[in-house]
Amino acid sequence: MPENFTMYRGLNRLLLFLIIPLFSVQAQYSPEFEVNLEAGGFYSQDNELPFWLYSNRKGLVDRETNFYTLAGASFEIDLYEGIMLKAGGTGVYREGFDSSVYADELFVQGYGRYLDLLVGKRHEAIAFDGLSASNGQILNSLNSRAFPGIKLSSAAPIFLGVQEKFGFEFEFAEYILNDERTVESTRVHNKSLHFIYAPNSSLSFKIGAEHYAQWGGTSNAEGKLPGDFEDYLKILYAGKGDADAPVVDQQVALGNHLGSYMLEANYDTQNYYFTFFINTIFDDPKGSRLGNAPDGQYGFYMRSKEDRTWIRSAMYELYYTRNQSNHLDLDNSSDYFNNSVYKSGWTYNNQIIGAPFFDYSEELNRVVNNKFIAHHLGFQGDFLTYGEKYPFRVLASYTRKDGTYNDKFYPNLDEYYLFNEVGFITKWVDVKLNLAVELSQQAGPKFGTGIVLSRTFL
Repeated sequence: MPENFTMYRGLNRLLLFLIIPLFSVQAQYSPEFEVNLEAGGFYSQDNELPFWLYSNRKGLVDRETNFYTLAGASFEIDLYEGIMLKAGGTGVYREGFDSSVYADELFVQGYGRYLDLLVGKRHEAIAFDGLSASNGQILNSLNSRAFPGIKLSSAAPIFLGVQEKFGFEFEFAEYILNDERTVESTRVHNKSLHFIYAPNSSLSFKIGAEHYAQWGGTSNAEGKLPGDFEDYLKILYAGKGDADAPVVDQQVALGNHLGSYMLEANYDTQNYYFTFFINTIFDDPKGSRLGNAPDGQYGFYMRSKEDRTWIRSAMYELYYTRNQSNHLDLDNSSDYFNNSVYKSGWTYNNQIIGAPFFDYSEELNRVVNNKFIAHHLGFQGDFLTYGEKYPFRVLASYTRKDGTYNDKFYPNLDEYYLFNEVGFITKWVDVKLNLAVELSQQAGPKFGTGIVLSRTFL
């Protein structure tokens, strides 16, 4: 029996063990139930959707998806004075070139004022009103499905002292990639630590770092890879592998490591809220010492506090990955999201885990574009007509793709992605109409449209 199936089945049993006893306390704690139903249909003239109809949709949609339907349920219990317990699951049916049925979310979560423990798989919350091209995270966006694991994190920033000027937040997680890939049962270690300084109630700064590492598993070329506790300790600090590790892991570091430094400033005024942030990207020692500057993600976000306004929030982002420490070592550029051992790279179910401007080839089983510059603009608000509000969201992106340092595109590819979404909230169902365009030098224009229907029952 495949190792990843055995571990995934074990995780499901653990979830059931945690969920079933909760029903015995329903009468005492009066849990709150929620049911979500959603269906989406898409059409394009050549059966291949434009970029923003399939990107950053939590893995629900790919280039050739025609239709999906989603059904989910969850319940939440207040166990004791704000200590909450939540459990839920979501199933998806997706129809297209590769039709499938799968569990999108399945989790048990306990949280209080300071700590949050999640067992299972659950998507991150949508940030910046859905205007960011990567949900504000260059390494882990909403472009792919959630992968199962265990995560302990701060429930909110933890401030020190009465004045609450200095604080911190953290995450520590272990996951497994249970999809079909060159290294079966790849583990993913993740940790982050950010420090916060808030000199007053209107201004705050955040600085910190995040670390991901793919390790362990069974390679179709190398066999079983190092995966015991001593190897795990090396993963924590990116130590070199022992003699049983692949040669490259003995020379550099055991596993495939990714990292990001983060700097953020927030300013809250009477009428507006502003955020500026920088997320760097690196996957080797040169990049961890900022030898690949200015590679990373730069973002600016603003939100109006006025309720009746056409534009409620807007965002601009710049993505730049063209350095890759190439000037320091012409023969050993960083090659983001690729790895010689973990050849499926930083992907899950053939979708990029990070920012969607990276391109993965399922045929070649590697990231074929990780050297690019991208400008992204988004804004959202309400059309105000005869006292009615119709929410809308607009995304516009431009990217120049260079390919990779080892396999460059000649010539470079200039691509434009446009997206418009308009919502209609009715008594019975919420409706979102989508229209998208993709313009590229490589192919003719792609036009696509979609409709998403959703309903939540409380």
